[in-house]
Amino acid sequence: MAARGYDEKTVTDLVTRMMRLGYLDDRRFVEFWIEQRTRCRPSGPALLRHELLQRGVDAEVVREVLAARMTPELETDLAVEAARKRAGAGPPDGSDARAKRRLWDFLRRRGFSAAACQAAMKVVFGPVEGLDDGPDDPEGADA
Repeated sequence: MAARGYDEKTVTDLVTRMMRLGYLDDRRFVEFWIEQRTRCRPSGPALLRHELLQRGVDAEVVREVLAARMTPELETDLAVEAARKRAGAGPPDGSDARAKRRLWDFLRRRGFSAAACQAAMKVVFGPVEGLDDGPDDPEGADA
């Protein structure tokens, strides 16, 4: 607003009022963001963290809300959902190593942990070996 010519007092007063009314609440925003993303475009915690930090949300708030909301079970369920959508309606050919790698890479780009990816791959392809790309960093470097 300051860039558009509003004086500092007006900006400060407006921000204070918006915070008092609950319109500028990082915790509520993070909760809303996670709910929307898990419903519309299943994503793992690493991608969600990255998106929220890119939007300027406080890292500690992101960490707390993700820890409370994104259980390992929910992450696995979301990874399975994303894998099924990506794999399509019919069962994929379980012998196609390229299809397996592509699905694995897709899930990792969506921010899912290796454990969640492994579980999703097992649902879609059956037991899959050799796709783990190393240990996860729970606080994650950006996805």
